[in-house]
Amino acid sequence: MSISRLGAAAAIAVAAVTGIAFSISASQPESTHLILEQAAPQLEAIALQQGESSLGDLLLFNATFEADDGSINGILTGSLLVVAMPDSPAEGANSVQSRLTHLVFNVEGKGTIVVGGSAVYPVDSAAEMVAGQPQVRAITGGTGEFIGASGELTSVRHEDGTYTHDFTLLN
Repeated sequence: MSISRLGAAAAIAVAAVTGIAFSISASQPESTHLILEQAAPQLEAIALQQGESSLGDLLLFNATFEADDGSINGILTGSLLVVAMPDSPAEGANSVQSRLTHLVFNVEGKGTIVVGGSAVYPVDSAAEMVAGQPQVRAITGGTGEFIGASGELTSVRHEDGTYTHDFTLLN
């Protein structure tokens, strides 16, 4: 291949890759982060069967939250429904169950942000998320200032029972 053809081929390849990169970055929506700190929740476990955790168990909770700068505060209410159990009880302390999650962040004076999805939890009807292990769920909507909200929420439980919620809201 001659040098001019090689140069032309290289220029076309660079242009193609650059075009793809611009296309990918242009298709990524802009986002806003909102970080809320949540107090330890008040939990109410409703077991379908006495004894061990089982499918259909429900965990209801509420907790207060606020932004670090105090600009946002409110109450989080939620429900967690057990929908899958481990294959074997022999998995012991490492056993996890899947729970469908419905969270409503009622932001005082601004509206609500609604979050849904599933996450894994230790096998125990009243167990909370494992500390330090992030769970990601979808933002499915909102009201007031958050009408039409979408994006994702990453939640992390801390050893003291508090949580940090990092919202990525798509603009």
